[in-house]
Amino acid sequence: VFIGAVRIYHDDLWGLVQFMQRDFLIARPTITYSVRGSEVTKYLEDFQSEASTLGKIRRFKLVIQEPEAYGINKVVVLDLNPFGANELRVQGINESWVTGKSEVTARMLRKYQNGLVTFYKKFGLALNQLIFLAMLVVIPAIPSLWKRAAFVVAIIIILYTLLGIYQRLIPSTTLYLSSKDPNWLEKLWPTVLPWIVAFTATIASGLILKWLT
Repeated sequence: VFIGAVRIYHDDLWGLVQFMQRDFLIARPTITYSVRGSEVTKYLEDFQSEASTLGKIRRFKLVIQEPEAYGINKVVVLDLNPFGANELRVQGINESWVTGKSEVTARMLRKYQNGLVTFYKKFGLALNQLIFLAMLVVIPAIPSLWKRAAFVVAIIIILYTLLGIYQRLIPSTTLYLSSKDPNWLEKLWPTVLPWIVAFTATIASGLILKWLT
């Protein structure tokens, strides 16, 4: 199941992990997360003991598995990436359990979904395509060849800048592990940034066109 962009606070995270542990008898959950540029994997209890010192993380992978029948493991994996796709994977020999576990867990995760960032992640690249198509439409209005070339170069620079911001500054995942909640600016910034970027790119393109014509 693909999950949109999420923002989860410490108490919600432990409740989510506890919920996902249900139906497992002997499984020992493991957590993979990024710290100081490296990925670290620890058992859940070890991760919990140091979680408050980590502050904010953007890479989180929870794996819970135990042997079932016929040599197949019963598995639940929640894979949250900073700039990739967030996924929930469930495996087992009982189809009804797999379906039910995945649907209920996905529904629970949607409570922590950041709707605006999810929308931008889904349609953000379409914005680049719209800007590119608009460039093709307005090029005939520019009188000289060198001005047309300058306009194309300027738009390509804007598109590459948008792509860089999209990949580096708008995360798919933010987990706040400190017991202290973030301030209002930290909460608002990931939601507002995509629209500031889109508005700025549109205004910049329009100003360049006006200057050249």
